[in-house]
Amino acid sequence: MTLRQEAYEKIAALPDNGIRLVIALADEILKQSAPQSAPDSDADEKRAAFLNIMEYGRQHPFPKDFDWEKAREEAMIEKYGRFD
Repeated sequence: MTLRQEAYEKIAALPDNGIRLVIALADEILKQSAPQSAPDSDADEKRAAFLNIMEYGRQHPFPKDFDWEKAREEAMIEKYGRFD
């Protein structure tokens, strides 16, 4: 008896609720073993967005004397006010 034949016999002996469970399990196994193309396209989209941002940064650089800490502090004060 092959493995498939044994599975068929055991499934045939199950009540309806047991068969529903087997079907749900089989669906999940098939879903996990199927090739997944969505993450690749999502990763490609994210990579393209990152490259666009990097290109924008090269085209519009900040001045060399730009004070990041001062800009951050001013933005925090503008958004939240002072906490003195």
